[in-house]
Amino acid sequence: MLRLFFILLIGLFSFLQATTLNSIIISGNKAISSQDILAVITNKPGEELVTENILADIHNIYNMGYFKDSVSAETVFVSGNKADLIFTIEENPVVNQIYFVGLTAFKQEELMASMNMKKGKILNYSELRQDIQNITNFYHERGYVLMNVKEISEPQDDNILTIVLKEGIIEDIFFKGMAFTKEYVLTREMETQIGTAFNINTIQEDMRNIYNTGYVDNINIDPPMAGVNPDKVVVVINVQEKRSGSLQFGGGIGSATGFFGFIQLSFINFLGEGYNMSTKGQWGEKQLTYEFKYFNPWFFKDHTSMTFRLWNTDGLIDEGQGLKAFNTGGEVILGKPLTKQISGFVSARVNNVIPQETSINSYEVRSIGGGLSYDTRDYIFNPSSGDYALVNANASLKVLGASIEFIKYRIKYNKYFPLGNDFALGFKGTIDDSFGTIFDTERYFAGGATTVRGYRDGSPFAIGGRRFLGTVELRYNINQQMQLYFFYDLGKVTKGLADCNFTGDPTWRTGKGIGFKIITPIGPLRFDYAWGDGKPYSDNLDSSSGVIHFNIENTF
Repeated sequence: MLRLFFILLIGLFSFLQATTLNSIIISGNKAISSQDILAVITNKPGEELVTENILADIHNIYNMGYFKDSVSAETVFVSGNKADLIFTIEENPVVNQIYFVGLTAFKQEELMASMNMKKGKILNYSELRQDIQNITNFYHERGYVLMNVKEISEPQDDNILTIVLKEGIIEDIFFKGMAFTKEYVLTREMETQIGTAFNINTIQEDMRNIYNTGYVDNINIDPPMAGVNPDKVVVVINVQEKRSGSLQFGGGIGSATGFFGFIQLSFINFLGEGYNMSTKGQWGEKQLTYEFKYFNPWFFKDHTSMTFRLWNTDGLIDEGQGLKAFNTGGEVILGKPLTKQISGFVSARVNNVIPQETSINSYEVRSIGGGLSYDTRDYIFNPSSGDYALVNANASLKVLGASIEFIKYRIKYNKYFPLGNDFALGFKGTIDDSFGTIFDTERYFAGGATTVRGYRDGSPFAIGGRRFLGTVELRYNINQQMQLYFFYDLGKVTKGLADCNFTGDPTWRTGKGIGFKIITPIGPLRFDYAWGDGKPYSDNLDSSSGVIHFNIENTF
């Protein structure tokens, strides 16, 4: 009995005695070296073998991502309390090809560049999980916010890794609230089309383009809905159309034109076909004028626009100089977008001018021209952010039938900064220059409602062949129809290199003031109250006293 007790005690002592790890053996690896696997193992030869550490090592090996979930471990005693630890693993297959199913928005090479997994590498689940996140981020950062990785087919005998994408392909596009406009008039302004992947950046740009046509008062988009195909979406666009036709008549007083009456028949988006026409007659104490205008932004199917104007004026033909003449003419302008931001245009003009003053000769202008514009403004009718740049030139040539020859060019740049809470800051700079023979009615002027405010309209402080203008304007949008603004203008006119008469002050002059704009059916109506720089101008007029300007157009 006593002997049996000692035998049990010795056995218990042996059982409780710690096992020492003799060595670690990795079995089953081919592509992944044993050294790389041993680097993640916490058990070390010569140390006590701990069961919890073995479980942790199995977890660490699996988390390397190269192995299937059949990682196992066993101990083999070699002598006394020493044992070897054997890890048996099964490697993932080598990926020979990576295919994307449902990929339309990008090229496969673009997605591959964002992935850690490469052809010829062993499949790594850790890298694959990170690659899924990388692909998702790649799409979302570029506006494809509906995209997700739907499925992953692991390599089998063909060693092909297949990643199935759900991009949010557009099944259909519906316009709500549109009763007059033909649908193609709006869809042609959109890059978003049926069969393309939904992109929030593109659709927002499309909404801006549609709004800038001037055919709608308001436009917004509903959250995308699931289509008949659960992998696709339906886009619903809410539109509030503008009235197409309008007949306005009335009268008023302009700071440059004096008392006047007018009648105007206008068609915006005529017949819902997406082109504008207007005819206007105006009678006043200083001017009698008739004008017809036609504008089609898609005159040709390649998005070439055409503007056509005819005019006939008897009286004041330039509000800045106060020159009166009989002026008839017409022009055609063809324009085409070259990129999303850059457009080009060419123009042709025919103009006959017979001044009322016998001291000024009659002349004929036959000119051709062209130019480029760059536009990133958010809304062209009332921008609060973006840039607008213009470079254009036109030449009147005798070979075209003109009686005078000249070349004129313009460089213009506008910049807008949103300041939040309906405030925006705008900057404008313009350079006008000319070469050749410039008759008095073709000269540039500065001082008045359209150039440097604070100087009486019809009495510019300088008239010549070269002009520099600049404006800084702080705007506050009261609502969609009304705006309050503060401005600072400066300008300078010199003779330049043209053969022309120069009159006035060739130095820099400035003006400043406050203005109010309201959107009306006949255009934006501006009321400006401004002061000049205090120095006399044009027959010793006082520029320090306030001047009221009225104008039916945007400042810039």
